[in-house]
Amino acid sequence: IDQAEASSDDYREPDPFLVILSVINSQINERDAAAVYLGLDIISRRVSELLAECSVEMLEEDAPVGDSLEDLCTNRLTSTGETAVSAELEEGATEVVSTLETIGRAGVDKSLERPVLLPVRGLSDLVLDLGHDGIDERVRGEAIESAKDMLQNAA
Repeated sequence: IDQAEASSDDYREPDPFLVILSVINSQINERDAAAVYLGLDIISRRVSELLAECSVEMLEEDAPVGDSLEDLCTNRLTSTGETAVSAELEEGATEVVSTLETIGRAGVDKSLERPVLLPVRGLSDLVLDLGHDGIDERVRGEAIESAKDMLQNAA
């Protein structure tokens, strides 16, 4: 929470997820599926813990924590998934889908609307950006199923 607030006040402070996602993307390029899995698991756990501590107001649009979560779910993780597909590291791409689903599930568990909406948007963006054959199609299918499951659980 403190790091998200600091990064919104001072451009020199990195977003709380920037460094770990940079490492994950480097590991995708190295084709190190285990390191990618571990990094994304850390993100899943951190966000789940964050949602347990946050108030609804902290997660709103234009609030530092809310903006950081939005960027993570709709930009950074989606981009990481696309990078994994481009590198033909299917395990990494499916783990990105799983990470977004975990974040959404944590939002459902805490009855928080925005932490469900943002991962669904991220998964939708990933679906739109992927092709219709090979790894792209398999990851697309998983993203569609994950988004559908999240929405059903939220209903």
